[in-house]
Amino acid sequence: MVRLQFSRLVCLSISLCGASMAVPLNTRDTGAVPAGVPDFVVKHAPLVYLHSQEKYMPSDMAAQLAHTVPKFNLDSLPANVTLPTLTLANLDILNQYGNAGSDMFLTSVDDITTNPAWLTGVTPNAAGVCENAKTGTIIVADKGNGITDAFYLSFYAYNWGGITLGQELGDHVGDWEHTMVRFVNGEPAYMYFSQHAGGQAFTWNAVQKDSSGLRPLSFSANGSHATYAIDGIHDHTIPGPVHRNEPGIINDYTDYGLLYDLTQSAYYYSWTPPASQKSKRVDVSIPPSAEELAAIPFGKSVPEGDLFKRDIDPSTTAPGTFTPYDTTSPVNYVYFKGHWGDQQYAKTDPRQKNFLNLFWKYEGGPTGPAWKDINRQNVFPGTTGVIYDTLMP
Repeated sequence: MVRLQFSRLVCLSISLCGASMAVPLNTRDTGAVPAGVPDFVVKHAPLVYLHSQEKYMPSDMAAQLAHTVPKFNLDSLPANVTLPTLTLANLDILNQYGNAGSDMFLTSVDDITTNPAWLTGVTPNAAGVCENAKTGTIIVADKGNGITDAFYLSFYAYNWGGITLGQELGDHVGDWEHTMVRFVNGEPAYMYFSQHAGGQAFTWNAVQKDSSGLRPLSFSANGSHATYAIDGIHDHTIPGPVHRNEPGIINDYTDYGLLYDLTQSAYYYSWTPPASQKSKRVDVSIPPSAEELAAIPFGKSVPEGDLFKRDIDPSTTAPGTFTPYDTTSPVNYVYFKGHWGDQQYAKTDPRQKNFLNLFWKYEGGPTGPAWKDINRQNVFPGTTGVIYDTLMP
């Protein structure tokens, strides 16, 4: 069954034969994009459909700082440490503490079990814009040989993990999710969708587009905000890129809810690799071999909800250099090595619950934009994966 949102606009054209669905093109305010950003990065930027029952919308990054305090090992910093008011322009000052920042957690000042209003984020307007908020980051990475990777990273103040075997598991403060489009000589060629411990990669021709045929569609899962190429049910009980489209033990749900256009509420940066290592250049002009397209399991088999397996380790990896496209955008928050949410609560914390001591109701928050393997060689993070030419759940 195809679920559509009719509330917003002109009619949608649906192919009963399973071809791509044409949806309205969102009108962009070009003034929201700073000069110098490659036109193709915005022209082919994903449009996101949030779930129709989504409670935790995209969130203003600065607001997250206003409602959190930095903690290390679940404790405040020593009394002799005096910090300035934390902002997006100085957040990397926390890299001086807690294992060079990598063990710092931006911890809610409110008891999150009371569901404070700031966790719900900013609801997009009819044009898909989160007004008066900066809800994410767009990073343009020139990999050489005509290859440009554009990362579209959305921030959410809270992740609701859903119900598994009758229990609410996998919640955490702070959530970064991303899609990435790989361009070859300015033309889109591939797209990656991040999901929990991994993700999915597809050829550009495979992904659904809006009615202009220019902007790909991404579907944000209810609560978890994992990104998918199609709407429906996504059973991801077994970690990997192949999911069932029927209910399993651990499921994500996507549909045509509110439209969200990150290009209107993002900070934009170009990226260059660390001086200690050149960019992982790759020539994708050569079609993948049969072996490369074989069904290789994605990454490691890890418990669902482990947010960090697809990220690089901030304590051991240089992030490269991020340069704003304008003079007003803050940048130091990108270099923060810590976590954008509470540390996983202790087992003894009365708020905490677990299932078989393997899965927890409250997990730790994620690391930020710089640690999403921007310097990846493949369309997917890491060294193993598959690029599919047919959409799947």
